[in-house]
Amino acid sequence: MTYSPGPLYPKNWNPLRFALFQKHGYICQRCGRYAKGDLHLHHIRPVKLGGSHNESNLLVLCSDCHFNIHRRL
Repeated sequence: MTYSPGPLYPKNWNPLRFALFQKHGYICQRCGRYAKGDLHLHHIRPVKLGGSHNESNLLVLCSDCHFNIHRRL
């Protein structure tokens, strides 16, 4: 699925997402569930607060884990 993230994201965002999903074997880095087709990239430090799009600031998460992290913020 192609995602249109908006002006804060680089033009290569979709290829970056898929490369990281593949690198991590389509497994959520939080719960360990195989979730191909249901993965998100989460910024540890939000872009709005100066976070980068570097791999060191990104987590591959299933939609449930991503929702739960944002629900707590």
